[in-house]
Order: sequence, then structure tokens, then C-alpha cells
Amino acid sequence: MESQDKICRDYVLDRKYRLVETFLEKGESAKTQDRPELQRMLAFCKDKKNKVDIVVFYKVDRFARKNRDYSNLKDELEQNNIAVESATEPFEDTPAGRFLENMLASTAQFDNDV
Repeated sequence: MESQDKICRDYVLDRKYRLVETFLEKGESAKTQDRPELQRMLAFCKDKKNKVDIVVFYKVDRFARKNRDYSNLKDELEQNNIAVESATEPFEDTPAGRFLENMLASTAQFDNDV
């Protein structure tokens, strides 16, 4: 958990993003969207005064373990003009990048299902 947090913080600093808040799920699996810190993060992001542009997570499978959950979470953030980025799995907002991102989400679900 600490190493994932450090990698995300380094990612943010390297890109000269401004870190607004950190959300760490302690002892919770990404198998469900009903995680306290995830819900707190979503509420924080919806609050326009916080001016969040990007949510950075360690890996896609740390954010969501179901393809549908990943898509729903990403859509919910995009409705507030918030992008998502993985600190360890670079994907871009291009056709190839979106394909890779969807493959990562599908791989997370496959791993979870197995």
C-alpha cells in the first residue's frame, strides 16, 4: 500500500500536477464499488470547489476489478470533466490507448474471475 501511494505521488509530481487529496482503501478490495474511500473520492470529485481534473490510481485493477464497474466509474468522472490515469499502465485518449485501457480493465476482471 505504501509503495503504491509513493508511486502515485511520484507520478503526480513528475507531471507537475497539483495533488489535492489522497484516498487509500485500507483492507478493501476493488471487487466492488461500495468501498468507503472510493465513494468518498467520488463525492470529493463531484464537489466543483475541489477543482479536480484527473484521478490517478496505481493500476486499473486497483481502481476496479469488473469491466462494467471500471466503465461506470470512468463515465461518472468524465461527466464532471475528470480524466483517469494509471501511474503504472500508460494509456492515452486515442483509439489505441482506449483499446489498451479496455484490455487492462478486462484483464482485471479475468484475473478476479479466475
